[in-house]
Amino acid sequence: MDVTTSVRVPASVAAVWRTVGDFTRLDAWHPAVSAAQAEDGGQRRRITLVDGSEVVEALVAHDPAEATYTYRIVEAGPLPVRDYAATIAVADAGEGTCEVRWTARFEPVGNATLAEQTIKRVYQTGLDNLPALFGGT
Repeated sequence: MDVTTSVRVPASVAAVWRTVGDFTRLDAWHPAVSAAQAEDGGQRRRITLVDGSEVVEALVAHDPAEATYTYRIVEAGPLPVRDYAATIAVADAGEGTCEVRWTARFEPVGNATLAEQTIKRVYQTGLDNLPALFGGT
């Protein structure tokens, strides 16, 4: 299953990348994440969600020049997915704005519609917070 969500942010790629490009700091911009802990020299992150549950993710690729990184889930915690890999990319959208795109490919565990809705909700919650962090609405 594939999921893609995006948002336009009223800031430059460089400014937004400084916030979203640090794989180990998802808690700096995603309101559903109460803490993120770097592990394995920053190649893994353990994220604690606001409900106290945890997800462990491993960095697959990180390309600051292209403002993109890819990661996979090692321990899904409450997420109803397996074989999950995702990419966050920041691209110029013109007129002093950029687009942040979050894409994933995964196999649902259990109800496929519920898995898709869960991942979309996680993504949208984080992405919806970005414009406000950069002075937008």
